[in-house]
Amino acid sequence: ASRMFNDTPLWIIQLRQLITSGQYDACILLADPLNPIIWSLHQTDIHSNTKIIIQPLINKDGYAKWCNNKPFRKKLADILKKAHAVVSLTRDGIEKQYFNEEGIPSVLIPNAVDTVVPVLDFRAEFNIPKKSFVILHIANLWPVKNHLGILDTLRSMPQDWRLVMIGHPSQEQSYVLQVQEAVRCNPQVIYIPGLPREGVAAALEAADIVILASYGEVSPVTI
Repeated sequence: ASRMFNDTPLWIIQLRQLITSGQYDACILLADPLNPIIWSLHQTDIHSNTKIIIQPLINKDGYAKWCNNKPFRKKLADILKKAHAVVSLTRDGIEKQYFNEEGIPSVLIPNAVDTVVPVLDFRAEFNIPKKSFVILHIANLWPVKNHLGILDTLRSMPQDWRLVMIGHPSQEQSYVLQVQEAVRCNPQVIYIPGLPREGVAAALEAADIVILASYGEVSPVTI
């Protein structure tokens, strides 16, 4: 357990000291409002040398826990109004609704990536026939990414496809073992424990369809 001081985790006190020290040009906070990270700014004066940028990670499930808690909403709004910029995840999602209700100015930074040039012939590299229908799933091995759900669903599909799963093993070792065992039991599935960006670009180029099966995503995924 983390050490506490007056019921506040010590790391939050340390974070507050860093933010208010004036040593940094900017501080970017990304967190669910129920996480203490954003609350490190509660009742704190921000140093004039430091710009504060906050992206509250608000989804429907999290919002439902505090949307009717007026004191919580007010304190959170006070913190967000201190920031030089509040970044919205979406144009008109649940977090944008909250910002509008509380009069919090926000900006949207659209997700985008630079084009990455593939470095290999993906199908040839992984012995996938040219005529096979390739389904691609890119996600590290966390339960929320729902690899097992994909594998279970595809059992009822006609047998003329290949599923390629690209993702690094996570710290959830029991889940990693479950996925690896499920893959071993299905010869139509290729699991690749991570690739560099150029390799992922090659996989995207080779795929017939890319699927997103996660139970939840914090920021929109950009392909």
